Amino acid sequence: TGFFFVDYASFVRNQPGGGGPVTVSIPEAPSRIPGSAARRGVVLNATYAGTARAINLLATDTPGGAKRVFSGNYKMACDMWLAVDRTATVGTTEIGLFGVGHSGNNVISYVGRNTGIGTFGWASSEGGIGVGTGDITMNIAGTAAFRRENLTDAALFSLAFPQGGALANCPNNQWTRVEMVVIGTKVSLYMNGVKMGEGDPAITSGFASIGYEDPFTGSTAGGLNNQFGLFDNFTVDSLPGPASIEAAPVSVFTKVEFAGQTPSAEFSLTNLSETSAYDITGASIEGTNAADFTVATDFPRTIPVLGADSVVINFDPSTPNGLKIARLKLTTTDPNQPEIYIPLQARRAINSIEAGISQRVVSVSTVGGNGTGLLTFTNNGATGTTVLAPVISGTDAAMFSVTGTFPLAIPPGDAVTLPIVFTPTGAKGLKTATLEFATDDPGVPTLSVVAQARYAFGPPLLAHYKMDDTAGTTLVDFTGASPAAALQIREAPFGFAQPSLLPGGAGTSVRLTAADSSTTGNFAISSASHLPNVSYSFWIKPEPKINNRRILHRSSLFTLTGTIYSLYLTPTGQLNFEVNSNLAAQSADGAIPDDTVHHIGVTHSDLDGFGNVTATLTRLYIDGALVGESVEPVAGFTDYNLNTTSEGLYIGSATSAGQGYIGLIDDLQIYSVELSAEQMSGLFTQPGKNAFELTAGDYKITAVQYDPGTGTVTLSWNSTGGAVYSVQESTTTSGFTDVPGQTGIAATGGSTSVTFTAGGGTRRFFQIRRISP
Repeated sequence: TGFFFVDYASFVRNQPGGGGPVTVSIPEAPSRIPGSAARRGVVLNATYAGTARAINLLATDTPGGAKRVFSGNYKMACDMWLAVDRTATVGTTEIGLFGVGHSGNNVISYVGRNTGIGTFGWASSEGGIGVGTGDITMNIAGTAAFRRENLTDAALFSLAFPQGGALANCPNNQWTRVEMVVIGTKVSLYMNGVKMGEGDPAITSGFASIGYEDPFTGSTAGGLNNQFGLFDNFTVDSLPGPASIEAAPVSVFTKVEFAGQTPSAEFSLTNLSETSAYDITGASIEGTNAADFTVATDFPRTIPVLGADSVVINFDPSTPNGLKIARLKLTTTDPNQPEIYIPLQARRAINSIEAGISQRVVSVSTVGGNGTGLLTFTNNGATGTTVLAPVISGTDAAMFSVTGTFPLAIPPGDAVTLPIVFTPTGAKGLKTATLEFATDDPGVPTLSVVAQARYAFGPPLLAHYKMDDTAGTTLVDFTGASPAAALQIREAPFGFAQPSLLPGGAGTSVRLTAADSSTTGNFAISSASHLPNVSYSFWIKPEPKINNRRILHRSSLFTLTGTIYSLYLTPTGQLNFEVNSNLAAQSADGAIPDDTVHHIGVTHSDLDGFGNVTATLTRLYIDGALVGESVEPVAGFTDYNLNTTSEGLYIGSATSAGQGYIGLIDDLQIYSVELSAEQMSGLFTQPGKNAFELTAGDYKITAVQYDPGTGTVTLSWNSTGGAVYSVQESTTTSGFTDVPGQTGIAATGGSTSVTFTAGGGTRRFFQIRRISP
């Protein structure tokens, strides 16, 4: 834990653990105390470590002096900015804290709320607590007085936080005005002028505090440079009694997207008094961006007994783009609330020239390769825009380049697409660079694009488990590129030295049994790299089972569904391949009958290198023939960590205790490339070889003769005596299907010929497929 007094216009954060410095800049808070320094506040942080999870600051009379006790009717207020790493996609739940009636004996926190005495609130900046969404809660002596969670109080959240949040709709990366009001025995919590709830604590006298907490271990994974709480303009004011006039928004600002657009926000004013009418005598706007807001309602105006009124504010921002912050000040004749302050936040986003904020580039999976992504500039303006050559920065800047002629002139309403080329070197992993394009668009003087790509190289043949092992606790990878697959032997002896499944009987196979509990089953785990492109080739002879039989399974959470991917057989012999827990491709039902030997092939290609952009088709092969593919492109693999090796490829099980495969398996080959249909066919017809050892097929067409009188075609091809073939046709160069009556053709020598009636009406393409051996 720690606290740092900073000039938050520009200050440096150093990530714990040596992550390096990052410069941070935050706009001026909306409620600056008159006479105070601009953009100076206190940063609080807490890095989870044992019990040191939270930090509190308590108000004192003087620097280093005694803590100040507050009692009676009073209001504690502060401006709070809960910072989150803007590049993050998931939260780790950090919490801003604020309280009154604090005993000073315990650190108030989410974790320690049962021992703290007093009333305090928390606001989660990432992910919430328990339910994974934004959370506003007030606790009284360890018991929740109320809880405002985003799913159940969406209306309150949208009113209090019109800018939303970077993660999970939490109030992060924006200023929030926090007010805790004590009147008699009642404490109320307001966020940005919106009353979130109230409670009746037994103790209201005590210390006033602010704080910050990290209750969980997740934040130690990274992003700590931009995970902290910033507090400014902390005040405690005495109040003569309960305020009669309450102000709250009934509508909120939206961002300005087009030049000349002027959205409005209406704020309601309610008189709770049953005896007196009060006047709103005037209204003004103050703060950093006061010039961007105007009051559209005339004053003075009277709010009758138990009556209501409203004030309308227009938002008409000038350049540059970005978040605009100010506050509305209302003066009243209410003796208990002579002044009312309402935070104002809105965002200007007039972009004539636009480009992708984050650009994924095609992953590179081979040594010395390169990938290309496309970046499109769109001019939405009424005049032409010029874009200059990019300045590329960041640790991996040298690996990225943009191909194009600059300056780039883009006419109004037009778009230009340029390639971003990724040429990686060095270590594997995710590579990132920032590309900054200077423009003559006054609204976007600099167009910043973050480019990402993955260098995930590996040899094309990642692993070849021949299953010829006869003893031990591993299966040998004969390529030497991947570690041996570790055997999980729970039902000794392990099924070594089973009959080979390869035609011709080379080597042996192994028998796996179903791991349907934590104590049953024999299976294997390979740590072969998880790369964007993958192909599998193997032989199986499954045994009957009443639930799904997972053959290959990668999961980030050890789930029964393929949170990365999973290949499995249903009880009725249907072959399925999942990507991100969604079915990507499947065979017909009954395609793999029990107790029969078949060759299985799977290919999948991920265009961007793990899952932000659509992948190419997933394809399934049985006995060298395509039997299923995704109808449309499917989602790419999940990228759940920043290295190229997953937690493990389960061979014959979904997890250490779930949906295991039972039966024989032989000659498992794992590739880092998408194999072709011809290679998959060759792996079936030339068993035991890998895809790069295959010899040219013997089934080459040597002659084609068409007889227009009879409408017949005679095909001749090279063949091998004893081999079995079929003739296939198509109207294009893909999508071949068997010619009726021309399957299961047994060759007796070095050349085979057949004659059949050709389909009419258009040209035909023919190919020969070798079925066996």
